[in-house]
Amino acid sequence: MHEAYRAAVRPGPLDHTIVACCHQRGVDVGLEWPGVQLLWRSGPDGADLVLL
Repeated sequence: MHEAYRAAVRPGPLDHTIVACCHQRGVDVGLEWPGVQLLWRSGPDGADLVLL
């Protein structure tokens, strides 16, 4: 998925990418999205809330 995102958005070398997910998927998401700031939180709407 990150390849499709990077192809569509084409982030530059100085851009900062933040990805949020639930704590259960933290490792999987981290392996799929190398080089991003990864945030995670459990609970309902955890990924959304951790971005606030």
